[in-house]
Amino acid sequence: MKEILGIVSDTHMARADEDLFFLNDTVFKDASTVIHCGDLTNLAVLDAFPDKEVFAVSGNMDGYDVRKNLPFMETKEVSGIKILILHSEGYNNKNIFDSLIKEFSDYNLFLYGHTHKPLINKVGKYVFLNPGSFSYNRTGDLNRSAGLIELDDEKAVFKIVDLGKISDKKFKIKEVLNVRRSKGNFF
Repeated sequence: MKEILGIVSDTHMARADEDLFFLNDTVFKDASTVIHCGDLTNLAVLDAFPDKEVFAVSGNMDGYDVRKNLPFMETKEVSGIKILILHSEGYNNKNIFDSLIKEFSDYNLFLYGHTHKPLINKVGKYVFLNPGSFSYNRTGDLNRSAGLIELDDEKAVFKIVDLGKISDKKFKIKEVLNVRRSKGNFF
């Protein structure tokens, strides 16, 4: 059975706007789950995903209400994959892979935000995905971005989606990583 996850981070919004609802209805339309990797700014941002199971963590720009209601870090298991979700402030982002593997070696997949720089990286049996920022990215070649993960029994496909100007309704897959998997492990 195929499982699709929509990954978003760093929305920095007071409420869900029409662009975020549009993301849910287009890029995330086949996703059963949406994961927000922090810096929502307001819990109302999650209203954009009414038809999805939603998991979210708080980030460094989130106020008291968000931090009171969302954990700093969350774990989830999907299709045998152990996922750690965090915003990642407090970790040296130059060595984040080594730091997280050392501290959380029981997990296979690390989803994080904070840097506003989209990234997919495989380190040994671990995969790291940062969807970048829905509000703005700190790279010269992308506007806003999100992530998609497609899981089935034999493989996992990780994607960074360049959202461009959402009003243009033109999305491009910017980066893809295909990984074989078995019993929760990536190869």
